[in-house]
Amino acid sequence: MSEEPRDIGVLIIGGYLGSGKTTLVNHILRSGTGRETLVLVNDFGEIAIDGDLIEADSDGVVTLVNGCSCCALSTPLIEFLVSLRERETRPQLLIIEASGVANTALVASHAMIPGFRLEGVVTVVDAETIGERLSDDYVGTTVQRQIEAADVLVINKTDLAGAVDVERASELLGSLASGTLVVEAVNAEVPIVFLLGETLESDLDLFEVRNMGDSGEPHAKHETWSWECDAAINRDRFEAVLESLPDRVLRVKGVANFDASPLSRSIIQRVGSRLAITQGAEWGSDQATSRVVLVGLPNSINPEALAEAFNSTQS
Repeated sequence: MSEEPRDIGVLIIGGYLGSGKTTLVNHILRSGTGRETLVLVNDFGEIAIDGDLIEADSDGVVTLVNGCSCCALSTPLIEFLVSLRERETRPQLLIIEASGVANTALVASHAMIPGFRLEGVVTVVDAETIGERLSDDYVGTTVQRQIEAADVLVINKTDLAGAVDVERASELLGSLASGTLVVEAVNAEVPIVFLLGETLESDLDLFEVRNMGDSGEPHAKHETWSWECDAAINRDRFEAVLESLPDRVLRVKGVANFDASPLSRSIIQRVGSRLAITQGAEWGSDQATSRVVLVGLPNSINPEALAEAFNSTQS
């Protein structure tokens, strides 16, 4: 008599735009989960960027684009989970990286369908900006919901924040999620024992979560804009364009083909005014196409002006 397949464990990684969710997923994968693992990335925008930044074989990453899995993508997400459950060869662990504006409690509710076992919700916050985000009239509720849904809270980028900011972040999280495990980290390097296995067990209640979704908008509305370019681009002009973006553009991420380094991808990460450009994998046989996604508050995106500015970076 064949043995019934075990439920697939689900770990939700959430947090606001630019907090370090993809960095945490990569840290988990590098550390090893001890199980056959699949990563589902929910990119916010029309171009899939985060999926390309996950350090896993292409077969180990699935991307849902152009939305957030707590609202517009809820049907595709559930359809994916059902199809995954029915596979003959199934992963033992599914890591879902939610979009930066997602209500992670609602994402987690989708992982409570038969065949899955919610292991926990981990929310990542930026030590330097969490206070500003929580006090923002527009996005504060979204960020607060992400914190309140967490089984583990990661205060990330403590090396970029002052001691006062880190202490303040800890106090804020303690006031919003008393009793939740809080871990400080640099580059999202959290001891893996806090994230996987018997140490982590979600206490989210399905019916409570679904009632939360009836209390109003699932998250603040954001605008996105995407750009692709097959020609090599000039790094100095590209950085000047990023420097000129309005403050209401909260997040820029992508891969670039700079003319000065044509063999390898350059990884673009910009949070607020903080810009990091690092070397990625070689292009190899892949088309060397630059791809960038911007995420901003309402009325922050001017598509015509942005297209003209980014097109001017071509060599």
